[in-house]
Amino acid sequence: MPDTPQPTEPTAAEDYFVTSLKALLSDRLTMTQQELANEMAERGHKFHQATIYKILNGSRRVTLSEAIDIAHICGTTIEEMVMPTSEAGRELTLAVHAARELEREAYQLSLREIEVSKRVVRAREAFENESPDSRGVVPAGILEDARAYSSRIVDF
Repeated sequence: MPDTPQPTEPTAAEDYFVTSLKALLSDRLTMTQQELANEMAERGHKFHQATIYKILNGSRRVTLSEAIDIAHICGTTIEEMVMPTSEAGRELTLAVHAARELEREAYQLSLREIEVSKRVVRAREAFENESPDSRGVVPAGILEDARAYSSRIVDF
């Protein structure tokens, strides 16, 4: 009868992974335990907030596929999460991850700004093309603001 593998103590890499995860989750720019659990569930893992809690307190180990997905969801790599580092190194890593996240958000906002600006131009043109008798009124300053937005728009 083959020997059944016995649970082993976490390796240093697993400890570093959990330490990194704790740091990422404590940094509000990343996400909450619940948000991480939801993301993991969307990827097909049977995860709940309690699962994350158990991982963080050491009562549940993480599989390799889970670790890869957790790292990806947190905007990092598994390699970065298992590297031994000092508190200053962890803080540097978190700061860079926060900067990367802000860059992604700024990019998304710029895309949204373009779409909203296009909408303003279309709406202003439609309003101005209506006959004065049928267009009604808009709140004070709206038409002036629409013209100002339109004048800032460069060719899309």
